Amino acid sequence: VSIALKNATTRRAVRYTGESAPSSALTAGPKPTLPLIVWDHVIGPDESEEVVAKLAAFPEVRAYKAGNSYRGRDISVLELTEPTPSEIVSLAKLTALKPTILITGRQHANEVSSTSHILKLAELVVSDPAYRSLLKKVNIVLHPVENPDGAEMAFELQKLTPTHMLHAGRYSALGMDVASQVNV
Repeated sequence: VSIALKNATTRRAVRYTGESAPSSALTAGPKPTLPLIVWDHVIGPDESEEVVAKLAAFPEVRAYKAGNSYRGRDISVLELTEPTPSEIVSLAKLTALKPTILITGRQHANEVSSTSHILKLAELVVSDPAYRSLLKKVNIVLHPVENPDGAEMAFELQKLTPTHMLHAGRYSALGMDVASQVNV
């Protein structure tokens, strides 16, 4: 019996055929200069996706595309957990060992501060030891823009009427509250 150490490598390689679907994981670039989130402007859905991709550079963050909106916009999610040297992580084991907190924002697309606060929380977890210590007790899943179609509409409408919040941008591309939509 032999035990592989931390620097062990696999002896088996599987040739990539190019036939499988691409991974939904966001590729991490270099660590960005912080802070990423400032409080002086509204974060639109495209900027949110850019910030999520930048945060993927930190070892505490696994960011991936969870799906697409009705109009084809990317919907990304961040999982914040304690870093591990493992290549494969068991989500079942992670969630069995400690609770997972899910925070989602912009269901109502004109409620713009939720995206800023969610992304700021991710930034603080990767940069501040006091916040990072939370990962010893909980896993954190962050969904900064639940309704990117409505968020884009609200983002554009707020440029025209910056003091008016209750407009069509609150809803989805189908003119409904995201939580009440049913796929038939």
